[in-house]
Amino acid sequence: LTIAKTTLTPVPVGLNQPVEFRLVAQNRGPSALQQMRITDVLPPGFELISSGAQAPSLSLGSFVTQAPSTATGATLACTAVPATLTLAGEQQTVSCRVDATPGPLGGGALPGNGNGNNTVTLRLFARPLAGLFTGPWRSDINNTASITPGLDGAGDPLSINSDLRNISSTSTVQVDRSSLSGRVFFDRNGNGVQNGTDPSADEGLGGVTITLIGTDAFGNSIARTTTTTATAGATRGDFRFDDLPPGTYTLTETQPDDFINSPGTPVAPAAGGSYSAASTVVTSRWSSITCCGRRRRERLLCARGLRPCRKGARPRGIWRNSSCAACSASK
Repeated sequence: LTIAKTTLTPVPVGLNQPVEFRLVAQNRGPSALQQMRITDVLPPGFELISSGAQAPSLSLGSFVTQAPSTATGATLACTAVPATLTLAGEQQTVSCRVDATPGPLGGGALPGNGNGNNTVTLRLFARPLAGLFTGPWRSDINNTASITPGLDGAGDPLSINSDLRNISSTSTVQVDRSSLSGRVFFDRNGNGVQNGTDPSADEGLGGVTITLIGTDAFGNSIARTTTTTATAGATRGDFRFDDLPPGTYTLTETQPDDFINSPGTPVAPAAGGSYSAASTVVTSRWSSITCCGRRRRERLLCARGLRPCRKGARPRGIWRNSSCAACSASK
């Protein structure tokens, strides 16, 4: 028995992105066998897709059912343990059983031959789950699969594999992530630009609630909430959403007491987006922020230097607060 594993999806992949793995098994003989078992230990934080178009599937090379083979086909049954991931860094083991039909004891058997078309190809899809995959980021992660002969009802081998040289195979995958970050500040002169961070200048505002909602590039709903940094100093008012899948998001700021939106319009984030603000003390938001496609490595910041995009406000009923969005593919 031999197995060769390949990662087909181009890397790096994004969080929540389905990743396709191809496992090609062969019974090189000399004897036919009724069953083979393939085990794939997925990287930590990866979960098998077990239903729909990306559920485990099997295809046979033309030699498998060619006379004088007694196999008319093969069936596939895969289970994952644990069935779903619930903990960060948890690891899933996928066990697949391939039975010749008719079989496993009905007379059908997978031929033993080194012919290049005597192949059993297993296709698996798994995805690194946002919130449960914890890295490493943009580094090769090994994923190893192995093959053994089948077992009977008592758990004894149905056949013996005499050549153990190629019974396991490893492929690699890389995972990337994105982030959205910005700052809320008290813009005293209403110009939409943070002129200094001291309390006497445009100090950041701590404890402001920022909500992120959206849909990632793979159709999953994303919703998170954070508050801006309250520690005095240059980072006061900062917020950041880390480890995001690529997708389109809206950031909404819940207006702090005694503040309204600035009369000015800030520069839009480089990743796209639009600004809308209520005329009363309610909320303000950036919407339609696309963050960030696979392979995007550069930081996506505003046009003005390296500061995030800003939304402002000003004092005396013209108090002003500013919030921003900057998108980056973090390493």
